[in-house]
Amino acid sequence: MRTLLFILTMGASLAITGQDALFSQYWLTPASINPAATATQNSDYRATLQRKNQGTLPQVKFNTSQLVGEMKLLNNGNRHLGVGLLIRQDRTGEAQLSVFEAGGLLAYHIRTGKKNRLSAGFGASYRQRNIALDGLSWDSQYNGAGFDPTLPTGETFAANTSWSIDLQTGLQWMHEGKHRYTLGYSTYHYMQDQGLLGTSADKTILRHQFMGSYSKKLKPVDLTGDLLFVQHGGATTAIVGARAEYKLGTDSRYTTASTSSFVMAGAHYRWADAVILMVGYDYHKTMKITFGYDITTGSIKALNTGRGGWELGLVWSSPVKNERIRLK
Repeated sequence: MRTLLFILTMGASLAITGQDALFSQYWLTPASINPAATATQNSDYRATLQRKNQGTLPQVKFNTSQLVGEMKLLNNGNRHLGVGLLIRQDRTGEAQLSVFEAGGLLAYHIRTGKKNRLSAGFGASYRQRNIALDGLSWDSQYNGAGFDPTLPTGETFAANTSWSIDLQTGLQWMHEGKHRYTLGYSTYHYMQDQGLLGTSADKTILRHQFMGSYSKKLKPVDLTGDLLFVQHGGATTAIVGARAEYKLGTDSRYTTASTSSFVMAGAHYRWADAVILMVGYDYHKTMKITFGYDITTGSIKALNTGRGGWELGLVWSSPVKNERIRLK
């Protein structure tokens, strides 16, 4: 029973801060943070796969995987629809406490000037929680000399599986010029109940998220500063940092016949929790791979003995369009 309580306690504490679904390289999939950011990429479509090991504790391992697909529709240059698909799964501990989520994203983007764009988005997802109790040990299964798995556990559970619907909304403003600004606000957990493995009449407190970024092009380096602030009930978390992209090669001046590649590196800080380092490579703006590592600095360091967690990101995009003038 103590093992299960430890698993549930740690899972609940991470869920409160949003870290159950918060990737350190969250900027790879802004649509997973704000539905209004769906299909803001320069390409027609993009798919991003992320895998995160949230650090190894003596009794619990947290692993999160996520796939986000995005596509532009009805794009006339001044406005377009963005549609997306998000699939995510968390898996935790010996009891395999897991949360599976699958949902759709929809955003409407409109230019309000030559360099400004406003977006509004909506998301809806299905969430299922599940726990496997086989293989856990219980106090009642110790016979005085050792552990006997044939003894009854003495524990009863109403259900091992539960499901709920989660709704999200968001707004975003983008300024696209020599300096690029992005500001966004989103809310999550409309309609989602608080039950862990059973239904509950109480609804989950809304999670509020503020995201901002600032980018500046400096030949041959592009610099970007990032900020994410999450508030969920009485719990808050924030990630702040910067990343740099160094251009390899040159771009065609008027056509997209030649598109440069990039190497990248960055450092972020998650408040009172971890220092996040990352490196990556972007091949002609169509294939990107990134690797990050969280260096634990918070109180959980006493539990994981200083071991951090790694994160891998893979991005595939269609060839970029409208970045340079095509010759006729």
